Amino acid sequence: MTSTKVEQRALIAGRISVLTEVTTSPDSQRTRGEAEAARQGMTVVGYAEDPDVSASKNGPWDRPELGAWLREPESFDALIFRSVDRVARDIHDFVALLKWAEDHGKKLVCLDPNIDFSTPLGRAFGVLLAVFAEMEAQAISSRVSGAREYMRRIARWGAGRLPYGYRKCKHPSGQGYALEPDPETAPIVREAVERATDGQSILSICRDFNKRNIPGPQATIRQRRAAETGTEQQRRAPKRQESGKWHPRTLTIILRSDSLRSYVLHEGQPVRGDDGLPLRYGEPLVSDQEFRALQAALDKNQLPERKRRSGTAPLLGVMFCGLCDGRLYRNTSDGARSRGRHVSYRCTSRYRGLADCEGCSVTEVDAEEYVSRKFLELVGDRKMTIAIEDPGEDHQGEIKELEETLSELERDRYEGGLFRGEQGRARYREQYAKIEKRLEALRALPSRSPGVRYEETDITYAEEWNSSDWPARRKILMERGVKVSVLGRPGDGLLLDDRLSFDAPGFTDDVLAAQGHDETNPAAYW
Repeated sequence: MTSTKVEQRALIAGRISVLTEVTTSPDSQRTRGEAEAARQGMTVVGYAEDPDVSASKNGPWDRPELGAWLREPESFDALIFRSVDRVARDIHDFVALLKWAEDHGKKLVCLDPNIDFSTPLGRAFGVLLAVFAEMEAQAISSRVSGAREYMRRIARWGAGRLPYGYRKCKHPSGQGYALEPDPETAPIVREAVERATDGQSILSICRDFNKRNIPGPQATIRQRRAAETGTEQQRRAPKRQESGKWHPRTLTIILRSDSLRSYVLHEGQPVRGDDGLPLRYGEPLVSDQEFRALQAALDKNQLPERKRRSGTAPLLGVMFCGLCDGRLYRNTSDGARSRGRHVSYRCTSRYRGLADCEGCSVTEVDAEEYVSRKFLELVGDRKMTIAIEDPGEDHQGEIKELEETLSELERDRYEGGLFRGEQGRARYREQYAKIEKRLEALRALPSRSPGVRYEETDITYAEEWNSSDWPARRKILMERGVKVSVLGRPGDGLLLDDRLSFDAPGFTDDVLAAQGHDETNPAAYW
């Protein structure tokens, strides 16, 4: 009898902590792994290449590609890697990998040095190498931490993912990088800032960006990485694909981040300079005033955003019960008695236990006809006005930030134990004095409350009304506080005008005159 030798399947693992445009390490690891597989008569079935992944922070099972392969042990027979530190820089991770290989009958092949992990001596040597790899990782981490702390102090960009909307540029010192607005993505961020500040929902902005096929932040990162490396590697391993779409959570993170102001951040907090103020990498995407206005708008819209519902009835919030003053709600019924589809506005206070009300109702057709007629009779021939906002002059936001900065300095000095020694105390006094001087200057500046100025247009309310749909008409009515009260029900024998009353406090002569309809007061504030 002749025995058939089963050819083993090899997986080649590679890793590099920081992938740059000029590095050749991934190609080198792949080439050496293929040569070793061929020497041992193995067939390469895939590559587990994890660029930009630190083995100190990510164990073998935590890495995107290698982890996916390890969770499918039936798909390969041998794991080939260049050196121990390519698969693990933590002693516990490497021991776990050795145990996993033994339990699943897998062969581990290390190229540099060549180790036979099937023997006790080989496993002991591998563990020793893992210990040295862990020590080296700690030393590297210490050096990198010191270097990054220095670069933060001089507002120099170190490494990592760039904040969306920025690109790297030369640092003013001539060494390393700073940040500047990216011509491609900065306009997208500024558009989102303006729209969110104007009160548009995060969801609607994301939907519009996706409709316009604007790549999301993750897609932009992938495109630039592919351009830098020059190739798009094809990998067999299952991998979580980052979406190229805009998502509300992603956009919210961008709009909430101090990165919009180009702040130098460490663990999410601004790094401050000798004057106590936040350091910046370069030109910001938005000013401090714009950032504060944006945060106020996001805070204001956060809760209503979760409550908002689609398909709002055209006259919801306009129609009220003349007996209990409760809102009327749109009701649709079908059946023989209603002779088909019947839509009306009804009082439901009794059914909801809000009031012991006899109720009232009016058909939707009659309600819309009545509101249109009364609205046009009241202001149809008048010219529309547009509101022009005056942001005023208010420095309270910056004053508050500086006051918080002084409190943080005091905590750092007296509770955190910072600013030690004579040099530290001198730096503390210098920062404190500069911030106090800036506060004094801001408090002395004049303050003007925001307001609204109205300007008359060439369009009449009738022209606007007749060219609009009911959602747009409802907005006009709601802004002006229009309220329609209803008594009785259809079939009571009363005329519609006897059952309904139209109240429009926002269209009184005094209000209209204050908004520019009075030629003697064309630019008054209201």
